[in-house]
Amino acid sequence: MQHYGEWRRLGALYAAGVESFDRCCIVREAVDRGRLVGFQIEGDRRRGYRLTGYVPPERIYMVRPGGEARTEPETHVPGQLELVCEV
Repeated sequence: MQHYGEWRRLGALYAAGVESFDRCCIVREAVDRGRLVGFQIEGDRRRGYRLTGYVPPERIYMVRPGGEARTEPETHVPGQLELVCEV
């Protein structure tokens, strides 16, 4: 965020002392996660990466381990208290 729009070599910033293959994996994962949460990131083999914008994702749903992503939020969570209104 501090270098918005500037080309940066992320491998040199985040993993300078790491082997080349592992450094590439670390950078790729960081860029992928940034894009997942809405950052618009451009990449160039010679210049590196740069942040060009942010568009918040429409929805982010948590996925339970071994489960599928849901499109609808859960209305009742086990152990949750319910509000009962008596008229």
